[in-house]
Amino acid sequence: MTLVADRSHIVIDANIAINVAVTTHPYHEQALRLTQEWLDDGNALTAPPLFESEVDSFVRLNTTRGIWTPDAGRGILRIVDSLPVTMTHDPRVRGIARSIAETFDERGVYDSTYAALAQLLNCEFWTADRRFYQRVHDQLGFVRFVDES
Repeated sequence: MTLVADRSHIVIDANIAINVAVTTHPYHEQALRLTQEWLDDGNALTAPPLFESEVDSFVRLNTTRGIWTPDAGRGILRIVDSLPVTMTHDPRVRGIARSIAETFDERGVYDSTYAALAQLLNCEFWTADRRFYQRVHDQLGFVRFVDES
């Protein structure tokens, strides 16, 4: 599928979704408010396919560590799964993500993959990952932090 630039898209990462679902997370209120505003304004939430694995891995890690009970983990997944996030795949994302990761000396390409998708869609990418945001925002102005609004 080839992407078409559309300013009505908002790329969100797994951190935003987790903050929406987990009331004890530091940016829960902000993520919840932003998500509601985006949806009320008719924006389409989108993410690269790795979003699902990141969410599932984070919940699994916290349940196996005993931070959350299995029931709590399933509840968090139900909330995240209820978010209308469309997984968007475009083969161009990988190359752009690798370039972003290299430019900013990132060890992995996870965060850069979200940024690459937003770049292709010509839209904002919202994250609750302060480290990534601080590292790239001056050069990638479309990367936004959950607490900056």
